[in-house]
Amino acid sequence: MTSAITLTPAEPSEQDLSAIVQLRKECGWGADDVPDWFAQMQAGTRVNYIVTDAGNSSIIIDDPQDPDLASSADSKACISKLFVRQQYQGMGYGRAIMDSIEDTARKEYALRMVSLSTANSEKNAALAMYRRRGYKEFRPSRAVSWHSGGEISLIKYLEV
Repeated sequence: MTSAITLTPAEPSEQDLSAIVQLRKECGWGADDVPDWFAQMQAGTRVNYIVTDAGNSSIIIDDPQDPDLASSADSKACISKLFVRQQYQGMGYGRAIMDSIEDTARKEYALRMVSLSTANSEKNAALAMYRRRGYKEFRPSRAVSWHSGGEISLIKYLEV
């Protein structure tokens, strides 16, 4: 089991771009969107975090394409692209990353709500973890190309 972890904000640099591309390839998700994330970082609407050796995650501050997930005007952000490397899974890193991301959203960005979307499957260990953490479904599951069970969107109100 791990103790608290440190989230390191990624910089819009070739080094961090390469690190995140490598993590995406490792988890099997593909990396085509990573350059767009860096453009969002430069625009101030997304912060990517690297968890040294263990994985990564992002906070999307504003999502003009889906303001139900992230809207700074509504004090709501979206936790996105959480990934824990296989050799660190089952050791508490996912929980530690979520603790740190939620704490960062509350303290650094004064957010009151965080949302996320994940595969809608009872076999999805991440979905079970999110539910244990108090996340509740806030809109119906929708069809997506990357999972036969669709995608479920969850939200959690942060304690101030």
